[in-house]
Amino acid sequence: MSPKIALAVALLISGAATADPEQNAGASPSTPPTPVSLDSLLRLPKNAPSEQAEAPPRLDREQWEQRFEVAEREIADVTAALAASQAELQEMSSESGAWQMAAPGAAANTENSPVSFRLRQQIRAQREQLEQAERKLDELRIQADFAGVPKDWQR
Repeated sequence: MSPKIALAVALLISGAATADPEQNAGASPSTPPTPVSLDSLLRLPKNAPSEQAEAPPRLDREQWEQRFEVAEREIADVTAALAASQAELQEMSSESGAWQMAAPGAAANTENSPVSFRLRQQIRAQREQLEQAERKLDELRIQADFAGVPKDWQR
């Protein structure tokens, strides 16, 4: 092992080496590092930009109620469309005379008929729309909570 590598390993083991070479120049291995106060760590640096983000406009009761009404109406509309599609699919699958395609000699599967496929795709899309609408309502509730909106304004 070369003498330089041996010295570097010795310094690392003793804990005297730091990232700042100027600090190492005058420090002895027995000198503890200078303590840093918690307050100085929690303060922004003096050269940090002092621009504050523009506060969002304050909404009144009517505007908050309108936002919640729109979000709840969207959920109700998507839920109604989803229920209608599911009822149509149920009606189609319960009919014995539904048009079906199958290979000769194979049993017809109503689950894979072209009309059923279209409805299943539609139901899948409506479920995704419902999840998205519910997420929007949850986000609106969070925004209202952060803004300090009373619960009776949130419906």
